Amino acid sequence: MTIITQLTHLLAPDYCCKCQKTGQIICQSCEEDIISEPFSQCLVCLKPTQPSQLCRHCKSRFNDAWVVGERAGTIEKLVDISKYESNRRGCQAQARLMDAMLPQLPSDVIVVPIPTIDRHIRQRGYGHMELVARELSRLRDYRAEVILGRIGSSVQHGADKATRQRQAKRAFNLRRHPPTTAPLLLIDDVYTTGATLRAATKLLRQHTEAPIYVAVTSRQLLD
Repeated sequence: MTIITQLTHLLAPDYCCKCQKTGQIICQSCEEDIISEPFSQCLVCLKPTQPSQLCRHCKSRFNDAWVVGERAGTIEKLVDISKYESNRRGCQAQARLMDAMLPQLPSDVIVVPIPTIDRHIRQRGYGHMELVARELSRLRDYRAEVILGRIGSSVQHGADKATRQRQAKRAFNLRRHPPTTAPLLLIDDVYTTGATLRAATKLLRQHTEAPIYVAVTSRQLLD
């Protein structure tokens, strides 16, 4: 911990997103509560499914996918402070929850974050999913690589389904080519319509035949 980080903790300590206990962005007890109640629905269609979180029909989208929980309550707060309050420790907490939720994957898997648009990186001082990827790779002893780049500055938050799909189709390019044989673990913080992850997966599949897995922190339930 740097001196600046220590001073920040002293002057503006973290409070648990759930119980408001001082000291951590999410305390160990509340973190364990989330882990003990896994999201048991297909990430894509929301049909009940176990232990994978893709049903048989939706496995045509990705090789497999997992999600920590619904975008509500504690998880929603954790996602929001990571993005909108520039709290890096929120990114670390998301990585810990992903680590607890994911099964054992091939040792050569590469963690690939969905990139943040440049304008938001300038505002926040970091790309939040890159931080999640870096911490998850540390916890799992995986590699993390920024393979995808962002085109333009369109924002998915608040957009309707048709707009999300239209934006996602032209949202990404390759910053580097993925290895041809190593599996990829594509990560994001929120899955709403799936347009972002489908577009990213489609681009990656043009350059690799290796499995593409997906992990997300939260699933936004639509009305």
